[in-house]
Parts: sequence; structure tokens; C-alpha cells
Amino acid sequence: MTAPVLDLRRATFGYDGVPVVHEVTLTIQAGEVVAVLGPNGSGKSTLVKGLLGLADHIGGQAQAFGQSLDAAANRGRIGYVPQRHTLATSVRATVSEIVAIGRLRFRTWWRPWARDSARDRQEIARALDLVGLGDRAGSDVGHLSGGQQRRVLIARALASAPELLVMDEPTAGVDQANQQVLAAVLARLADTGTTMLVVTHEIAALADVVTRVVAVSDGVVAFDGTPEAYAVAGHHDLHAHHDHSAPGRTTIGLDEPALPGARRHA
Repeated sequence: MTAPVLDLRRATFGYDGVPVVHEVTLTIQAGEVVAVLGPNGSGKSTLVKGLLGLADHIGGQAQAFGQSLDAAANRGRIGYVPQRHTLATSVRATVSEIVAIGRLRFRTWWRPWARDSARDRQEIARALDLVGLGDRAGSDVGHLSGGQQRRVLIARALASAPELLVMDEPTAGVDQANQQVLAAVLARLADTGTTMLVVTHEIAALADVVTRVVAVSDGVVAFDGTPEAYAVAGHHDLHAHHDHSAPGRTTIGLDEPALPGARRHA
């Protein structure tokens, strides 16, 4: 049988030997779209940093793809989209140049800055098409909207051909219309079989995409199950989403059309 993408058994993560997330048991299979929920300070960020090697693995067992999570070979198999509202505008770069950074892991150490190969260009174009920005490859990234820049970061991670895509608050800081576009992007990725772990503080925008919810509270996993079971448990109304900018008002983003061909997941 194929090994799980992620397999944690009573795993503990923290900093400088001090535990923050305690004895997490979590298994993620290929193709799952898992939302990790929790308020600020709950430990969800430390859990994800532990998976990325940015927090200490203090105890328990932690494997990715059937190997120790600490194995160097696993690092390139996990793509990461950080929480960032905008890309830096101090250095001018095109969209394709930003996405090309994702291809660096395939460069040889003696020619790290070699010109993009035909395979690189193909993968960059594919990643941009997946996030609906194929027509903006030559655009200055600083001229894009915040939602479009978030999609550029997703494309950069996809260009590295990850087997697990970890995203930190992908819908944070964007309006409701842009959240819907990002949800459509994730639905399209799910259709291609991409395994995703999405850290978020709310689930409404992604309710039709995620297949599973893991809720973290006070450093422990407090819930692990389907979105439907999470809703029944009374944690959230998964299908309610409100724009708080004005009572009864829906925000419309004029520069973010809906992506064609993205299937909403039941």
C-alpha cells in the first residue's frame, strides 16, 4: 500500500525544547484537502512549522511519504504558500519570474542560476494556468491586486511540483469576491488530485473544497472529521459567510472574474 502523505503519531512540536503542540496524531492520505482551524495562539501555526522543519520536533513519531519528517529528501516534496498580503514591490519582477523561483530546487548546485529550461517554462506556464493567471505571465507583479498576488504565490509553490501543498491563511486579507476566486483555484487543484493542508481561522470560503477539518485548541487536536460533522458539532456554520464592511452588503471585486471549469466539491 502507498504510504500516507503525512503520518503523525503522538507528535509534539515546539521551540527550544518547550512544547507548544502536544501529542498530535494525524494521518493525511493522497488527494485529501484538510483545513487546520484554530484561533490565534491555538498552536496551528506551530504544527505547520513543525511539518516544514521550522519548529522543533520534540517527541513522538512524524513521517512524510513513509520516511522520517526530518529526512532531507522530504523537504522538496512539500510546497509552502506563506501568509503574505502582498509581494514586495521594492524589486520589479514579472509574474513568471516570481513563479520561476519554484523551479530552483531542480537546478544543480554548480549551476543554480542557469537559464530556464524548456521543462521549466512548461511547468511555469502550467502553474499559472492552474491559478488562472496564464495571461498575466509578463505582467509586473507589483501591478496585480492582492488576490492575484496570492495566486502568484500559489503558482510559485506549484512550480516546484510538490506532493503536499501547505497554505497559510490563503484567503486572509482579501475581500469576499477574491476569496471565492481563491476557493475556485483550490477546487481546481483538488480536481487534479493535489493534496493540500490549508491553515485558516475560518472555513466559510473553503467549505465546498475541504474534505476534512482538523481543529487545534490550546495545543492539542480538539476535532478531526468531515466538514459536515464539524458543522453539526456546532463549531461553525460552514456555509455562512458575511462581509462585515457594511451591514447587508456584498463586496464585488471587479478585477477578479470567476475561474471557468472549477468544480465545487460537495
